[in-house]
Amino acid sequence: MWHFGTGVNPHAKPMTSSSMFFFWMIFGTGMGLLDYYPGTGIGALGDRSCHALHGVVGVLACATLYEEAYP
Repeated sequence: MWHFGTGVNPHAKPMTSSSMFFFWMIFGTGMGLLDYYPGTGIGALGDRSCHALHGVVGVLACATLYEEAYP
């Protein structure tokens, strides 16, 4: 994607035990608090469910934190 000028690096990050532990802690916490999987939370938001908005914002925030924590 660099050659298209988008600034997106398409290479996958290496899988490590610490990164997977961090991911599953975030995923499990979100599931416990919202009772939604990430995909069904986005679907519920499309169905105008207000309480799903917190989950979608949380998914985007945690994905950003993960991206910054494990460059």
